[in-house]
Amino acid sequence: MYNKDSLLIIAGSREYPRLMLDAAKNSGVSNIEVIAFRHETNPRGLKLADKVHWLHLGALDQLLSCIELTKIKNVILVGQISPSNLFSLRLDATAKNMIEDLPIKNAHTIFTALVNKIESIGVNVIPSHSFMDKYIPMPGIISARAPLIHEESDSGLGIRYLRHQSMFDVGQSVIIKSGY
Repeated sequence: MYNKDSLLIIAGSREYPRLMLDAAKNSGVSNIEVIAFRHETNPRGLKLADKVHWLHLGALDQLLSCIELTKIKNVILVGQISPSNLFSLRLDATAKNMIEDLPIKNAHTIFTALVNKIESIGVNVIPSHSFMDKYIPMPGIISARAPLIHEESDSGLGIRYLRHQSMFDVGQSVIIKSGY
């Protein structure tokens, strides 16, 4: 596992950063610092943070320096970064070089390269679902009724379709009814 004394959250937008702060505090993490991005991260969701560092999205050198300055070894990335921002940012030289070196430039490859870059400075990037047990449903039926046999079949087809399509970065959902 990892040290629960301190945590550095790199926070995107929406509700996940706030939920992570709450869950980590409730799990006993005593010191939580946040790296937030101007025009992306909602400051109202960061009230539980012990310290917030505000950066501009695309300033990878500043991000890496900030991570090192905190001396926190456990880093977690949560919250959305608007996909359109990934391709319309003013990037510093480090970010430009990181992205230019990628043979395929999509959200998955960019975020994988980012995690690798962050880990290269000696910190541990932990899974984004860490501390979130109370928000993750247990196995089993979570709706008013169990799915019917044909609905389970449609679900299986949809899952197989999405697994194949995900490599093309062309959507996150599919609707299947009666095998179509």
